[in-house]
Amino acid sequence: VTADPKTKIYGATDTALTFAVDGLKFSDTTATVLTGALTRASGETVAGGPYAIAQGTLAAISNYAIGFTSNALTIARAPLSVTADPKTKTLGAADPAFTATYVGFVNGETTAVLTGTLTFSRAPGESVGSYLITPSDLTGTNYFITFNTGTLTIVPANPAPMMLPLTLSGTTNIVIAWTAVSNAIYRVQYNATLGSTNWTALVGDVTATGGTASKTDILTSSNRFYRVQILP
Repeated sequence: VTADPKTKIYGATDTALTFAVDGLKFSDTTATVLTGALTRASGETVAGGPYAIAQGTLAAISNYAIGFTSNALTIARAPLSVTADPKTKTLGAADPAFTATYVGFVNGETTAVLTGTLTFSRAPGESVGSYLITPSDLTGTNYFITFNTGTLTIVPANPAPMMLPLTLSGTTNIVIAWTAVSNAIYRVQYNATLGSTNWTALVGDVTATGGTASKTDILTSSNRFYRVQILP
């Protein structure tokens, strides 16, 4: 009787301990000749293994004497993902505290079973845009850790409300211009009255390429009011 090698993931239940048999005679089968079951050495950690598989209570009926060959159960590290949480800050502000989300802990465990100190690095830059946040520096004897990046988004600061002058362009168009943040995205909307809440967006948002931006609209026979929104 030779025990089969076994593997399981940390935190999982044991697979059935099985074996191969050589030496049966006539029409005898494993089911009619053998009773009982194999056992294994106790332990549930990666570092404590491999765990020897023993004959346990496995026994044979008369006519057979068991010669037993042991094997081992190996416990592999469980997968654990550590993903940087998305963060947002306003242009010019300090970075927020970076945090992470963990997926994969077993047996009710927490970060307390990990070693090291979680640290973060992020792509350099302080302009409006997106920057990768990368977590690192954690290990776990029972976990295989995968680190996943998150994103820090820098958005323009909301300017104080102001009146925007309108400029005629020829006889058919009107130009709305404003001070902008490079790479920020703006949406221009219009309305017939300032008191209404139903503003209509002009077709096509504006991505600023410098310190100013503008949008051209068709000159109408009725008055229009315009407002400029900064998009996230």
